[in-house]
Amino acid sequence: MTGAGGVRLATQIRRRLSDGPSHTLDLARGPMGLSGPDGPLSAAVFALLGDDPRFCVDGEGCWSLSPVFDGNGGTLNDVSFAVVDVETTGGSYSQGHRVTEIAVVELRGGKIVDEYSTLVNPGRYIPSFIQKLTSITDEMVCSAPYFDEIADEVHRRLEGRVFVAHNAAFDQGFLNQASERCSIKRNPFHPFSSFDTATLCGLAFRQTVLAKACQVAGISFDANKAHSALYDCDKTAEMFCHIVNRWKQLGGLDIDRDIQSH
Repeated sequence: MTGAGGVRLATQIRRRLSDGPSHTLDLARGPMGLSGPDGPLSAAVFALLGDDPRFCVDGEGCWSLSPVFDGNGGTLNDVSFAVVDVETTGGSYSQGHRVTEIAVVELRGGKIVDEYSTLVNPGRYIPSFIQKLTSITDEMVCSAPYFDEIADEVHRRLEGRVFVAHNAAFDQGFLNQASERCSIKRNPFHPFSSFDTATLCGLAFRQTVLAKACQVAGISFDANKAHSALYDCDKTAEMFCHIVNRWKQLGGLDIDRDIQSH
């Protein structure tokens, strides 16, 4: 369900979950008012809530409110975040594209406490339009480490932290596939412990482009530095803290109320 009806329904589910976790089928038959076989009911719940940062689901299909956004539980001081940006040769990993730069910023207590960034040798040429976009050339990466040489360090910086990125599925997908290709045969982060700031910016500002969302939020953004992994990481971290603190001050994330205020 999309549009205002979907927004209102998600808000009703949020209120239901404020009393505690609830199973997928209980949500379908309760606040969603659905009936029928278990499979379609579960699919309907995941279609509505699966990309919503307010909600978490465990391996047993039990949903709960995200402690970062529920307005009652955890705060930025309680959670350690890894804010990530990956630059690539373009396209998708399955099409032969590879990582050219990665940055990981550790965010704790609402502040950046550590930063890591490195160019990565993709083992292939970088298309000219990607070189122009990212300012990363073939010459710059020819002596950089290959991904398998930094995989352990990247894993160490992601392990045990909540993953945050702008268009997180892209960065997450590249890192997972690159890790599987070398000696690491597991995901470097739990799949339910992630936030996509593009989604959050869309909810808060109706704008998913980071530079434009920063402009709306009053956060400085230098377009000449965009697509530098560390700069994008720093701005993503700043935006993430801004949105979390903003919704905390409103008493939790309430999409109905928050979107109507813009």
